[in-house]
Amino acid sequence: MEPVRIRRMLTASVIALAVLALTARTASAQATEPAPQTRSTVQPTIGASIVFDDNVFAQQTSNADTVLRISPGLSLIRVRPKAIFTGTYFLDAEKYQRFTELTTPQARQNGMFLAEFNPTRRRFWSVTGGYFSTTNPAELNTITALTVTRQRADRLQGGAKFRQELSRRVTFETGYTATHDDFVNGGTIAHLAEARLGHHLTSHSEVFARGQLQRFDFGIRGGVTVSNQLTSGWTWHGKDGHFGVEGGASNTRGEVQSTGNFSLGREFGRTDITGSYGRDVTSAVGYIGAITVDHVEFSLSRVPRGHVPTAEIPGRQPPGVRLAVRAGAARNVFPTGELRSYHAGFEFGTRVTETLLFVTDIEATMQDNVTFLTGIPTGDIIRNRAVISLQYSPWSVR
Repeated sequence: MEPVRIRRMLTASVIALAVLALTARTASAQATEPAPQTRSTVQPTIGASIVFDDNVFAQQTSNADTVLRISPGLSLIRVRPKAIFTGTYFLDAEKYQRFTELTTPQARQNGMFLAEFNPTRRRFWSVTGGYFSTTNPAELNTITALTVTRQRADRLQGGAKFRQELSRRVTFETGYTATHDDFVNGGTIAHLAEARLGHHLTSHSEVFARGQLQRFDFGIRGGVTVSNQLTSGWTWHGKDGHFGVEGGASNTRGEVQSTGNFSLGREFGRTDITGSYGRDVTSAVGYIGAITVDHVEFSLSRVPRGHVPTAEIPGRQPPGVRLAVRAGAARNVFPTGELRSYHAGFEFGTRVTETLLFVTDIEATMQDNVTFLTGIPTGDIIRNRAVISLQYSPWSVR
């Protein structure tokens, strides 16, 4: 994407955020209910990591390297009566030991803003926007887990959500998201609009109906694909467990098929175990055409006692160990064939001091290329990475 266009989009986002801030000020001035105290938070962070990557080019023939990564970041939060504004920016600079031509001060950029408004107790709406740039495009393919050759990829994303409580038990939600992915083989523009009507049977369970409209524009190489979906389901959240099921039908390229998802989880103190299955229609960076993906995920996570800080809600590191184990598989169906991908990971973190966190992250991925396009085996793409990091948050101003 051209630098001038990126600057224009970011400038427009800043202007939109300023307008939203003025809107929130007007709404709070008109409110008659007691409002929470205004609060501002500034949280800088910096991280240093050693990355071991056995396939830096994501090819059938692997080439390994060791990478030094420096990651500065900044979070800004502004809390006003009935409104919250959040802005974050993170940057990764990487230095390669073997393939020095890959060394860059901008290996990864991630900027995001979020504006949330609660004009009344029954009404909520939000506006969000973000920019993401990376030399590892597979990071953008979160659902499909598809591997992409090493090239620069940029993503611009924006959207809005609205929720209204129609009564004590009935809630209406609607939202829209637009995504523009720019890659060496062309750009993709995706639009998603959805509406959801839910009825709370009890304080822990809800039945709902959902409708989705999706449109993917792949340019002159892939044309336009439209996908519509209508589903209904039931969710339950108890003290130590959660369950959800959703099913219905989708129409993609004129073909009707079943769709839906299922999830089941159980908490044991500070440990959560969750398994899920879902079928979605999406796109992937580096691939032309809409994808119907069946994906299975399993996760086990354990968090320390107390609040664990995030980019949106910073703070001091609580004592204790954080642990996560994850695994999954995806079957990605294109009009010309299918690709299957598998991934597994392990993360361990512990506090060194209130401002210093030690983290180890290990990830393994494999992509089966046998049944794609021509059906001629081209070899699996296997990639394993290990990251050892120290993350430092020197202070937090409130």
